[in-house]
Amino acid sequence: MNLKHIPKRSCVSCKGSFSKNELLRLVYDKHLEEVSLDIGQRFQSRGAYICSDMKCYNKMFKTGVLLRFLGSNNLSAKIVSYIVKERT
Repeated sequence: MNLKHIPKRSCVSCKGSFSKNELLRLVYDKHLEEVSLDIGQRFQSRGAYICSDMKCYNKMFKTGVLLRFLGSNNLSAKIVSYIVKERT
């Protein structure tokens, strides 16, 4: 019996625990000083995960929890449009 370990991560908005591949990862790049998507989940920067529930996205934008978690004050319009387009 060989079961492969599935990593779990928490959504920064709802604090729910999900498998890593179910979540969208956003990272803060210090050199570019902006938040970007990490589709392959391989960037070596501080990252945050968000689940696919629209309530979590609304809360993330309304309260700014993602920006506080990443230590940033800048979320590009490109990222916002991608999140809204993909999750609606």
